[in-house]
Amino acid sequence: MRIHFTADDLTRMRVRASLGQWGETVLAARAFGRKDNPHLRRWRHHVTSQLRGRPLLHRAVLGLSASAGELLHSVTMAARRPETGGARPGAEGDGTLRTIGDFGQLAVTPYWEGVRGYLETVRDERAQHLSAGGVEGLLATTQPTGRWSYPTLVLGREAGSTVRLNGRGMVLVWSVFLGQREHLLLGANSPEESPVLVLPAALAPLPCAVLHTVSEAGALEALLGRTRAAMLRQLVESRTTGELATGLGISAAGASHHTAVLRRAHLITTHRHHNTVTHNLTALGSAVLRRHAQQPPGRGTGTACGCLTRSAEAGCPRDQGTHRVAG
Repeated sequence: MRIHFTADDLTRMRVRASLGQWGETVLAARAFGRKDNPHLRRWRHHVTSQLRGRPLLHRAVLGLSASAGELLHSVTMAARRPETGGARPGAEGDGTLRTIGDFGQLAVTPYWEGVRGYLETVRDERAQHLSAGGVEGLLATTQPTGRWSYPTLVLGREAGSTVRLNGRGMVLVWSVFLGQREHLLLGANSPEESPVLVLPAALAPLPCAVLHTVSEAGALEALLGRTRAAMLRQLVESRTTGELATGLGISAAGASHHTAVLRRAHLITTHRHHNTVTHNLTALGSAVLRRHAQQPPGRGTGTACGCLTRSAEAGCPRDQGTHRVAG
């Protein structure tokens, strides 16, 4: 695939950490049935063991692998229309959404704090490339997935299709559930919206603890309830009601109800600008989130090694008999 930029497109480049927990869950469902991604091996093994008691869910998730890309596209498009009740993405039906939601509770939610933090680190690193080297410096970081030579970014085989941005710009996001040379371009056919290019976060060194440690998040869930706890974590960045609904896989009405509860508890603030309602953490909400995000070393419930120094391609150093504990 060849993506052709104009000068206007280069000025409209943006970076985001990820597509949110729901988007990562869809990508996780897509990746689960595939075995060509070595840095997911331990995660896949652990999730498979969790699914042994749920054979129907196991088969349903394997059946989603082929269509998850289309569902993720629908999720992305719904997120761009935040106040239209687009929390039920696509036309795949409640069965598909329920399957992905149930799978996410086993395969993504227990790891989400580590995944989210890691993706934010990757975004910040890429933003530094944008600041230091401009858009060309940022696009150069897409290697080996992409090859940049003004005015074209080539992804995969050069003989593929051509996408012309025509002033729409582009959004770069990253995922831990894409292989080293994978990419997804979402929304390329939308005439007005910026396409979203999803790239593999494992191009940066991937801490193996990200997908090997189960977060101790039970205290926050016990305090607020599962959905409101997840919503509070989403609000480390400003979100609209629709974005929260899409990211959590709930209805817009449900998202409004939960934001009202969090607002009454003085954990978030809400602002309306024309037809858009935006939510942000208060100082109290940030303090609560920081308090429950703390995890003393050695208290994870998974089999984390915590290493931060080896690349995804090299694998976990524990496998080579050397083990370095982060921190």
